[in-house]
Amino acid sequence: MNLRYINLWISPESGFNEKYRYEFKLRTRFINHYLSIQIRKLKFQTDGTFNMISITPIPKETTNCSIVPLDCLRVELPFNQEKYEKVKQTNDFSYYFDLLEKGFKEAANYKDIPLEDLLRITEEFKNSGAKNEWVFKKKTFKQHGLEISLNCYFTTIDFKLVMTIRSISSKEVLCSGTIIRTLPDEIYFDKTFKDILINNDKIIVTDSSGFERVIVDLDAALNRHFKFKLADYPFNDNDKEAIENHEEVNKMLSYNGKGF
Repeated sequence: MNLRYINLWISPESGFNEKYRYEFKLRTRFINHYLSIQIRKLKFQTDGTFNMISITPIPKETTNCSIVPLDCLRVELPFNQEKYEKVKQTNDFSYYFDLLEKGFKEAANYKDIPLEDLLRITEEFKNSGAKNEWVFKKKTFKQHGLEISLNCYFTTIDFKLVMTIRSISSKEVLCSGTIIRTLPDEIYFDKTFKDILINNDKIIVTDSSGFERVIVDLDAALNRHFKFKLADYPFNDNDKEAIENHEEVNKMLSYNGKGF
């Protein structure tokens, strides 16, 4: 069993209400996502009792390590609520990293883990400004003379999918824009984008099911204007529940960033 997940979260046993715990999850999810991806590259084999290290702040002055379902090494640490309240709406992530580093060291006293690698990866991420950004896809369309890329930006505030359209010949950016914006959690954006297509006068971003998710105006893009809309799914008009669910998803994909 390999170590695959790093999780910093507040558990229900903490006594904090669901809304407070969920807010903490959203604030820290971009860190968990990044560290989990990096740790998988190590292919570190555990003793078979865990594939996740979960750092769990609690409102007690105690520290405890245990194996809990499912396959999780949980590390309970004292939670400084005052520190969290000061930084939760800022780009100061020092308290989150402090919890992670303390948690990793405690975990290493309980089980064999790649402590030096975990500390190094965390430090490198911290020194980068905690930027969790990646190129999801880049495609060239020679017939249209375009290179189109989708870039992901996962932060403590939101997740953004940005499309950039370049001229192949000049490498110049013709236009760019955010086509999807959600709350900062994979459950909102996972599988909502997969491929880039061009069909007649439309640049289309499809989801994992092959359905059109975002439509960008090709003629406008060629004239350096970025115009897009979320696509309508091909539902039966009588399928009210499916239509309502789709509308709800579109609301999530168009998160306005007013806070949570």
